[in-house]
Amino acid sequence: MPNANQYTRTISITPSSTAYSWNTPPSWIQITQGGSADEWLITVSANGGGSTRNATLTVTHDNGTTNDTITVSQAAGSGPVATATPVPAPTATSIPATPIPATATPVPAPTATSVPGATATPVPAPTATSIPATPVPSSTAIPATPIPSATPEPYTLVLNPSNDTIMLDDTQGAGVGTDSVTWNMASTGAISSTTTSPVLPTVKSGTKHSKVNVTVTYGGHANGNHYGTFNFTSNDAGSTTPQGLILNPAVTFQHPMDSSIELSINGNLSQFDTTINYDLLISPVNDTFMLDDSQGAGNGADSVNWTMASVGTIKSETQSPILPTVKVGSKHSKVNVTVSYGGHSGGNHYGTFNFTSNDAGSTTPQGLILNPGAIFQHPVDSSIEVAVNGNLSQYNTYVAYTLTTSPTSIYLNDQYGAQTGTDTVTWYMQSIGSMSSTTTSYLPVNTFSDSKVTVSSITYDGHSGGNHYGTINFTSALSGSSSPQSFSMNPAATFKHPYDSSLGADVTGNITQYHISGGGGCHLAGTQITLANGQNKLIEDIVVGDVLLSLAIEGLPLAESPGFTFSVPEADYSDEYKTATVTSVNKDTFITYHSINEDALKITHEHPVLVKTIEGTVTFKNVKDIVLGDKMLNESNEWINVTSINVTTEAEFDTWTLDVEDYDVYFANGYLVHNAAGTK
Repeated sequence: MPNANQYTRTISITPSSTAYSWNTPPSWIQITQGGSADEWLITVSANGGGSTRNATLTVTHDNGTTNDTITVSQAAGSGPVATATPVPAPTATSIPATPIPATATPVPAPTATSVPGATATPVPAPTATSIPATPVPSSTAIPATPIPSATPEPYTLVLNPSNDTIMLDDTQGAGVGTDSVTWNMASTGAISSTTTSPVLPTVKSGTKHSKVNVTVTYGGHANGNHYGTFNFTSNDAGSTTPQGLILNPAVTFQHPMDSSIELSINGNLSQFDTTINYDLLISPVNDTFMLDDSQGAGNGADSVNWTMASVGTIKSETQSPILPTVKVGSKHSKVNVTVSYGGHSGGNHYGTFNFTSNDAGSTTPQGLILNPGAIFQHPVDSSIEVAVNGNLSQYNTYVAYTLTTSPTSIYLNDQYGAQTGTDTVTWYMQSIGSMSSTTTSYLPVNTFSDSKVTVSSITYDGHSGGNHYGTINFTSALSGSSSPQSFSMNPAATFKHPYDSSLGADVTGNITQYHISGGGGCHLAGTQITLANGQNKLIEDIVVGDVLLSLAIEGLPLAESPGFTFSVPEADYSDEYKTATVTSVNKDTFITYHSINEDALKITHEHPVLVKTIEGTVTFKNVKDIVLGDKMLNESNEWINVTSINVTTEAEFDTWTLDVEDYDVYFANGYLVHNAAGTK
């Protein structure tokens, strides 16, 4: 009858801390632990049957998928024949990338010990005097066959999302900025979600930026992948002025099983003191955009400048996270918007909001007011907003150009010397495209001028409601005259549209020329002058020696000169009735006069009149500078509101000028005027 026998097997598992267990063996085999944790005694009882019996012993790894096997075979009646042949374990998804096979190494049966067989023949006891046990021939023990290596799985270490970066904002003070990104890692073995070693990525030596602290946390595992977070905290000692740092990279991480697999994370650190002053402005503050699709749909473009404070000082090529953002739902459907970064200066960042039309076109001219075209928000504080308004002019292929001026005439007064007369008109032009305020190539073109006038400059001032506008400045070109003279210029200049020379605008003009010793402002015939006795006398009847009603005004200089000034707050103004004597009478000719309050006072444009302004200042103004709302002083010392001003040009007419002493003021048609020459 086959004898009983005993074998010793040692189980090797990598890594050594991995748990494993045996399956339940058949009743004729016993498995007991030997002298060490991984040494096992396999005892096979004698085979009393008439047939060979076989058994497979299985070692199961704790992951439940990896098995190592030992096969035992015992012949009938011929003694036990046990072979321990490890069978290659089936491939499992969690086999480590460099698997070390679990090896069951056969150990020869002890020569000094034999297990008594279950037969009538006794087996000697295992003592020094015992009958020597018959050793199992070494040829009957088949060496264990190593488990073949599994195909290595690739190691990976990635971010989720893949382009994630960090932003540490210390705007409230040093050390408060935090941020985190998520990592995923494959081929690190199956572990429990509470285990943080050895599956955490590691920080590559020397790569962590000195301005940040970094920790790595484990989140769990799913489908063979492990995941967790990289946690960042600012490590900046603070700054008394705004500054920003580009962390490129902030740190580099390595795979714990393969250090050649690396992952770098970039980011930004904004550092301020404890004071925050965020703002977002457009420059100039009232700027708008003008999209002109007059040549067809979709070709209108314009831009508006923005400035922004308190977002850190960073390189101009870095566009995130320092660009203003478009407020959700605020962009008009007719425009496309992009934001570009221009640079930074003095703690401010600047750039442009760029607008392009998004109109499908129109068969007839139309204009749209985009109010707003878009609203932009500060990237750090979304409560700070700026709205940008604009206009979109949409035409099909038809272009409607226009060129006009307002007013259409000029008046140049050279009364006090040659080439001192100046005047301006405003030009308006349509359908010239969108341009910046510094563009001069689209200005009206001057094609003609009178020899007596010079167009000194043409400026571009802006655009509004689909029109562009600016100023045309005129200066007299007369060389002077020894006696009063006037000229009419028709036209003084002709201007052409820069896109269509068939479109023109004429500006007519008048110029009045006197010698340097000429008289002052003038009264028209029929003007009533108030005498000292309270009676009135026509200006054309006044003679030298007449005594007029006058005022002594505190602070008014008695020495008159062209361009004299007098201005006091209403509360400081005081006067006293006096008399003044006419010392000279001058007769001139004019072609233009001003009518105030429906001919209550008819007077030439340069004559000084005492007024109280809307702001409450008492001053002398040349008639041409008086505006509605000013008040004139009457002979009853009452302030009379100016309700109308009209300018009339006609054939030459006579005017008279008075010089009075010792007080240089008198009443004309009941209103106080000065005898000095005014200035244009």
